[in-house]
Amino acid sequence: MRRLADQSAPHQLAKNIVLRHLPLTFASSYRSCIAGVETSYRYHTGQRRSCGQCQTLGYRIAVFRSFPDIDPKGTALPERSLGSDSSGAQGSTSTLCCTASTMVLPTTPALLTLLITNATLDSFNQVRQSCLVDRYYGTYGDQSLFMVDPNLHCDPFKLKLDLDWQWDLISVHPDHELLFLKKMEIEDAISGEDTLIGGLERLVEYTSNDPPAASGAQWPLIEVAPTYSILYHAEHSAILSISPHLLPYIDNALPPSYKAYALPKIPLPSRRVPEEAKRRIRLWTDLVEYDDDVNRIVEGLSSRKLRQDVRYLTGEDSNSPILSRSSFSEGGRLAAEWIFEQINQTGAECELKQFLPGFAPNVICKYQSLDESAGTIILSSHYDSRGSRGKFRAPGGDDNGSGTAAILSIARAIARNGIVFKSNVQLIAFAGEEQGLWGSRGYALELWNQGANITLMAHSDMLAYRVPGEPAQLAFPKIGTGEVVDLISKVASIYSPELVVGSTPACCSDHQTFHEQGFPAAQLFERGGPIADPMYHNSGDLSDREGYDFEQLRSITKALMATLLHTAEYELLGWPCVRQQTSESDMV
Repeated sequence: MRRLADQSAPHQLAKNIVLRHLPLTFASSYRSCIAGVETSYRYHTGQRRSCGQCQTLGYRIAVFRSFPDIDPKGTALPERSLGSDSSGAQGSTSTLCCTASTMVLPTTPALLTLLITNATLDSFNQVRQSCLVDRYYGTYGDQSLFMVDPNLHCDPFKLKLDLDWQWDLISVHPDHELLFLKKMEIEDAISGEDTLIGGLERLVEYTSNDPPAASGAQWPLIEVAPTYSILYHAEHSAILSISPHLLPYIDNALPPSYKAYALPKIPLPSRRVPEEAKRRIRLWTDLVEYDDDVNRIVEGLSSRKLRQDVRYLTGEDSNSPILSRSSFSEGGRLAAEWIFEQINQTGAECELKQFLPGFAPNVICKYQSLDESAGTIILSSHYDSRGSRGKFRAPGGDDNGSGTAAILSIARAIARNGIVFKSNVQLIAFAGEEQGLWGSRGYALELWNQGANITLMAHSDMLAYRVPGEPAQLAFPKIGTGEVVDLISKVASIYSPELVVGSTPACCSDHQTFHEQGFPAAQLFERGGPIADPMYHNSGDLSDREGYDFEQLRSITKALMATLLHTAEYELLGWPCVRQQTSESDMV
């Protein structure tokens, strides 16, 4: 493991004093003036702010510490008191109420101890019984991340955990986003060259060339030079600290085999899927058996209509204005509006839901329930796409026009058959997946804060590529809820027996953000084993090519819709129950 130099040299405070930002959730006692003391400190800029003034401006809390006193192993150190000047002389307190990101140097870092282990949070009870359980930042593939502030008396080196850890000290920029960059599990024949560092070095260069503006991107003009730094770098992963202004460029800078995952601003809660929720899903699985009505409905799904939808999303349809569905492109916004219109006319109430400035919106569609107190079942995809490095064209035919087309076909089948659900049902197309699961993370947290009863979440990402000579397949990543996997697998064996069901080391799509919040969730994927699509994260990801299999896509869509029908419960009310009658082209 090695750390690389920060690409943006931080400003220096007088007498080598470091200003440390503490995440507000780490210590609730720091959320107001410490013990009501009205303290102030003269910065190197000569400006002063009192505690009350800082609170009024909404700034954060910080602690001053002399840099040489920071233990290189990241262990907690005794507090040092600092006076009202920069000499380091003893004074009344070492705690400053708050700091302004615009006044107190946005490059001022906080030192944290980064811990990485090849295990999931569910698999080690030792961590659950230690203070590290409150310092968890997610599991990505086979790596779990923890970040510990030495001030908070959680010394990982004294916990004597029987785990294989890697650790490093990282300097966290208060105004940056943290991205975990991970090399995906890809077949060797298509993996290509992994020039991660070379691509990242072009990040700032991209901003000067202004490609987003030329492409109709929604990101505002950059008023200050954006920066980034690589905080951690291992053989197949890295942690990037990045200015928010560079987010539109990150997927363009990465090699095709790498994906970015946004680390949460605060530690993730240690939320497991409740046993009651698992028991409900196991009961559904036990009760599932062949049903004539379900079979008739899913057999009505059309591979021809799936093809039409995919071709519109990729721009292969001459009537489509979409060249890219990047979250920051005009095409991304157009795709969101088109998906909104397609599902909204099937009887759902749809919303274009913004989650962060600059990103295209999530498309959230809800069907009226016969019992509003019932739980909610979510079927989702992500509609944003990614092309070749340095190229604007991003058709995303497999990743993820295929999953989005599956959701659209299910919506039309609901309308065509006059289906009304007893449970609450949501069909969702997320944005921001390719930049780090931004759209789904915000929505999953919103649902948890609302106390939503999510009984099942099934996410479709990459469903249509089949290696020539291999059978049609359906696979599930290891991150997710096993009971959901078992349920969908059994349903697939009944209604799509042609599918060979297995597992995949491919990981970390939008279902994971729901699983982190304790909601039962799983992802549907196209193949057992590593990613094999040679056009993965490539501008050649079109549907008119060898290996793109609409029959496999239809088979997986049938299994997904049958799962919905068996779990949501429904009545067939017949026509008319939609705003606009779907055409006969929806039928096979």
